[in-house]
Amino acid sequence: MSDMYIDDVLTGAETLLEAKELKNQLINIFAKGGPVVAKAKIFLQKLWMLKIDWTDLLPDTINREWRQFVESLQ
Repeated sequence: MSDMYIDDVLTGAETLLEAKELKNQLINIFAKGGPVVAKAKIFLQKLWMLKIDWTDLLPDTINREWRQFVESLQ
């Protein structure tokens, strides 16, 4: 996944396999609870504050932050 869009993170993917992977990532976020959910909400607030459209590519710094967050869940 070199190009990542907001809708890929939140609601969609290009392939069924990618959709399943994203679903599992979101399940992991909510399964671990409390601080993890808060961090995810803060991340979503950052996206909202940047006024990024659903079809926009994530800025590199935000993309890296998301990937680090996901890796920290494993």
